[in-house]
Amino acid sequence: MKYKRYNRTNTCDRCREENIITVLIPGKACREYNKKGNWTGKWICHDCYNKDYQKNNSNSQNNIRKSLTDRRTGNLDPNSSQAKGDFFEDLTSLWLGVKRLSVEYDKYSMLPLDHSTIPDNTFVNISGILCDLSGKIPQTKGRLFDMIYGYWNQNVTSEHGKLYDYLIFYCVSNDGKHIERVYIIPKEDVTKRTCIGIVKIPKGRWGNVIIPWYKKYRITDEEAIKKVNDIWKEIIKRRYMIKKEE
Repeated sequence: MKYKRYNRTNTCDRCREENIITVLIPGKACREYNKKGNWTGKWICHDCYNKDYQKNNSNSQNNIRKSLTDRRTGNLDPNSSQAKGDFFEDLTSLWLGVKRLSVEYDKYSMLPLDHSTIPDNTFVNISGILCDLSGKIPQTKGRLFDMIYGYWNQNVTSEHGKLYDYLIFYCVSNDGKHIERVYIIPKEDVTKRTCIGIVKIPKGRWGNVIIPWYKKYRITDEEAIKKVNDIWKEIIKRRYMIKKEE
């Protein structure tokens, strides 16, 4: 019977560095990979491989726990998608006077809603029409402008089964410093599509300017946009998303 040899001693390279002898056997021996995902040429035991996985894999239980801890303490990387999502929810919370339910219940995953209901006497000018949002439930999304494709694009399939009335969609400048546009889109129009793509200057096939479906949901009130931007600047200053300009 032939035995597979993984190295000269047939023991875990990692354990041996700590003066521990762990014999490598078929089914329990694993290749050691560096952070770039390349094999180092060494063989390690399953326990050492699992430690690397928990440390390096963003979906591992350890990293999920760390992510939740960082969100609670405010230590998230400000450029991460989770942090930006929190910033946008903070913006909706401060602008419309609603609660962030993830903060309220200290639960940052599997919640069906982002916010509590909008307080009474809350009116917003949407495309020239004064709309009463009192008692409505908002959901929040936001994207930075994509310079390559020339639009703000957001997948919304995860929002289809949630219970809310309006999706607040923030269109942010490419550098993250300014809210260029805000759309308040009814849920029934969100569930019709898998993605929302907002183009700055929508044009048809022959280059003619067209009126997109989302135009009627854009906030046109300059005072409201100024208020949103004032709040946004305070959020990114507080969260260290960008450095305070001198």
